[in-house]
Amino acid sequence: MSGRRLAVVVTVEHHDDPVLRRYSVPSADVRGLAAVLADPGLGGFDVEFLQDPETWDVYQRLQAVADNRTPDDCLLVYFRGILLSGPGGGLYLATPDTVMQRPADTAVDVTRLDALIHRSHAGQVVIILDGRTGGPVDAGAYFPAAHAADNRSRVLLTADARPEPPTFAGLLADGLRGGAADRNRDGYTGIDEVIDHLRERDPSVRHWTFGTGRQPYLSKVRKPGSDQMALIAELAAAAAGPDLPQAAQARTTLSRLATGSDRVAAAATAALRRTSLRVPDPQITFGQTLPGGPAQTARVPLTAPPLVATSTVTTTGDGLQAVLDGSHLQVTWRPGRSSLTGSVTIDGPTGVAHLSVTGEVTPETSALPKPGTAPQPGPALPGAAPHPGATSQPGATSQPGAASQPGAASQPGAASQPGAASQPGAASQPGAALHPGAVSHPGATAESGSGAQSGAAARSGQSDATGQGGTALEPTLPAPPPRWAGGNGVRPTSGAPAGQPPFSAPVDPWPDAPTSTTPPRPGRRIRGRPHPPGCPTPALTTGSSARPPHPAPTTRSPARSPLPVPRIRTPTAPRPPARMTRRRVP
Repeated sequence: MSGRRLAVVVTVEHHDDPVLRRYSVPSADVRGLAAVLADPGLGGFDVEFLQDPETWDVYQRLQAVADNRTPDDCLLVYFRGILLSGPGGGLYLATPDTVMQRPADTAVDVTRLDALIHRSHAGQVVIILDGRTGGPVDAGAYFPAAHAADNRSRVLLTADARPEPPTFAGLLADGLRGGAADRNRDGYTGIDEVIDHLRERDPSVRHWTFGTGRQPYLSKVRKPGSDQMALIAELAAAAAGPDLPQAAQARTTLSRLATGSDRVAAAATAALRRTSLRVPDPQITFGQTLPGGPAQTARVPLTAPPLVATSTVTTTGDGLQAVLDGSHLQVTWRPGRSSLTGSVTIDGPTGVAHLSVTGEVTPETSALPKPGTAPQPGPALPGAAPHPGATSQPGATSQPGAASQPGAASQPGAASQPGAASQPGAASQPGAALHPGAVSHPGATAESGSGAQSGAAARSGQSDATGQGGTALEPTLPAPPPRWAGGNGVRPTSGAPAGQPPFSAPVDPWPDAPTSTTPPRPGRRIRGRPHPPGCPTPALTTGSSARPPHPAPTTRSPARSPLPVPRIRTPTAPRPPARMTRRRVP
């Protein structure tokens, strides 16, 4: 419970009235009961003990306790004395100034006590009347307001006060103090367990329960070693504190209390475990590095109190160092020439912890290929530098007169195909080198001084630089030669002698031929102007004597019929009119 626990213990042993004086009840064991209720380890109540109070004082104290309460609070009212029945049927608690003939005016009325409890917001209220009466009394009938406690708990307990021991107060105190009333052994003595415990020892005990709230408990059970349990809690708090000398002394005391098999030893062992050094991950792996590489550092978090700062750190392993840095352990490794297999040990007042440290040193030669093997080259690109260590395959011959490009590597395993001859009549580009393995275009001949191969190269038995069979690379074909409109698709040379560079455009064999300003008609050709074979006829532009350039080369396409040659007819001088002569016919 998080609320307050308040108790008012009233005992009346002396009376001013001579009649009541003869029936007075001794207050034996009442103080012992008040001490049990006030013990923090048992009842935990804030007890107010009243010995022979006046009537007015009882009202005031009861009203002060009942007011300003919360649903979490628990109230207990205990009265030991004489219970009087009034002439009107009321029930009263006799005090020292009570007059036997006028109880309603001079005694504590139970109905007023019921009204005070009803106005209180306390969630749990227990009223115990240990009184001496002239006969059986139905005390529950005098608390009508308690019947209206819906979600609260109201318990009324009565017993006949016996003057000789064991008294009702003594029986109740013994049941709470030793834990005998705790029937279910849960560590708390509830009101129901108290009633069952008292009924077995005093048959006059009666009780009434009102409301539906949670039933209160009167005390906790103090087991053997409870005082030492409180000491262990204080020592555990000191061991986790910032005062290092006090923390070290607290752990020493806890170690001494942890010897044994009782509950005190178990609690001390648990306190030592909570304030000991713990390493979440006792394994440190630095990975791979080169010999003499840069230093590597790892920070390991530690779970330990501040007392761990007084511990000593030792290491085993070449180039391994460790130091405590607050709540972390900083481990540094300087790689040497061999791998690391070491450990770090932390020893101190908070305990001992071991960490294993490993690291691998990789030799520099491990990055080189094994003896007898060569690196696998990738596909050779035109103009790419040759791979270091790639050797030409025996049997691969270089072509005579071929001008290789700077940095171009010959394809290993490429051999010229037998029987592939260059066709005369075609001129290759000057200085153009054919790609290894490219098939020469049919009808193309290599000129003197050009870098073309004399035969078509084929990929036969292609392999990598090591001679191992691999995936054949796709051959790269040269660009197709341009096609010219002239019937056979070959660029005309305009009759240039061998050894001279070809003209950029065909030469007109009749440069002095007159031009026509009249647009030509399609399908006609100029009379008397025979077309030389292989020379395309340019289209004439009206009013211009300039001849258009030859059409640009087109991409390679299937053979097609030659373009039709337009026929151009030039106008001639008009003929003179014919002279008409008359002949006389005989």
